[in-house]
Amino acid sequence: MQLVACAEYQERGKLLKKCRYTFSGVLRRTISHYEGRYRMRVYEARTGRLVATHGMAGQDSVMCTGFVEDGPDSVVTETPDDASLRAFLRPYARGERP
Repeated sequence: MQLVACAEYQERGKLLKKCRYTFSGVLRRTISHYEGRYRMRVYEARTGRLVATHGMAGQDSVMCTGFVEDGPDSVVTETPDDASLRAFLRPYARGERP
């Protein structure tokens, strides 16, 4: 059976980290990273039948980059990482029902 998985953003979770970027000692930009909360839906590709629905959180840790482009302050809502997505989909790909 071929499957299609869809992630739907639900809400912003806890604040993970605020990355502050300065230039010549002056704060120029802040990027706030939040954990995202998502609803995962798995469908049978041929029929469109809903196979499962599952809640999933985005990444729960983040690192500030060494540099960032100049711009307005921003908010980033983290998505699930590849390993979490693979772990979630693995039973379905094997034909198992978690």
